[in-house]
Amino acid sequence: MSVTVEHLTKRFAGGSHPAAEDVSFHAPAGAVTALLGPSGSGKTTVLRAIAGLEEADAGRVRIGGEDCTRVPPQRREVGFVFQGYALFEHLTVRGNVGFGLRVRGVARKERDARVDELLELVQLQGYGERYPSQLSGGQRQRVAFARALATRPRVLLLDEPFAALDTRVRVELRAWLRELHERTHVTTLLVTHDQEEALELSQQVVVMHEGRVRQVGTPLDVYDRPATPFVASFIGNANVLRGRVEGGRAALGGLSLEAPGGAPDGARVHAFVRPHEVRIARAVEEPAGVHAVIAALTRVGDLVKLSLQLASRDTLMVHMAHTELEALGLSQGERVSVGIRNARLFVEEHAG
Repeated sequence: MSVTVEHLTKRFAGGSHPAAEDVSFHAPAGAVTALLGPSGSGKTTVLRAIAGLEEADAGRVRIGGEDCTRVPPQRREVGFVFQGYALFEHLTVRGNVGFGLRVRGVARKERDARVDELLELVQLQGYGERYPSQLSGGQRQRVAFARALATRPRVLLLDEPFAALDTRVRVELRAWLRELHERTHVTTLLVTHDQEEALELSQQVVVMHEGRVRQVGTPLDVYDRPATPFVASFIGNANVLRGRVEGGRAALGGLSLEAPGGAPDGARVHAFVRPHEVRIARAVEEPAGVHAVIAALTRVGDLVKLSLQLASRDTLMVHMAHTELEALGLSQGERVSVGIRNARLFVEEHAG
């Protein structure tokens, strides 16, 4: 069941700008679509408008081609999983999972069979008589998923479902959610500010910033072919170098890169370079070219993060495997040669 959002705008009283402004995208049936962006970008506002929990000031929401813009939430046939679980503490796991079915008047026998089916689906067989307070955070969130799926919704809406969990549990639940989606194939919209979560779980990403959609595409599209400077800087935490076009080349912090097509000499440009796209070598082995000094070096597990200071005083962050650094035999304070494998350049006046 596909979801289409058309020119949706939502303003809240006292806000200087709309929480969501002219938002449009299509979430394909049976796929996971991630709404990705920093806090305050409008992601949750859009999700709540799809659910009918917020009334849009303008625009339309279609579910399966049907205009649901003015349809009450209970008639939209969507399941909603909140960041904070929102379980009923006085009900058992079985009571929580079967709550929506009981409200709809589903017969006890049918309700019990559906609850049993869902507890197996979320891998909580044997936990039905426990209360939420007797569960771990990850287990509580799986109960929330089972409750959302109990009424067989056309669409599943997830609002930062793993944000309250620690890193290890988040990683485990991401893998679990992939398996769950492969079994249910329910159209899913996932709100997250976590790039890794969005890129790993979704087939489509809607990147939002300041209430607007900045790019819609596959995870590879938004990562490899960012459409705007914001997307380029947000996805992958890129280095930003600034400079000008000179003789058809972009001069940036001592580096010379191919200028964006059509950029005239003198145009100001921004280059976005992800930390793993910076190549370094010992300066003595590559005496020509651009040099930098390793100003700081930090090891994080198998990854090493280096801060390079160019002669222009610009700083480049570099990420590389610890084994690669060991092979180079480099340490803090040493001089290195710098190269760029890949960069995305934008003319400054096109920034957005």
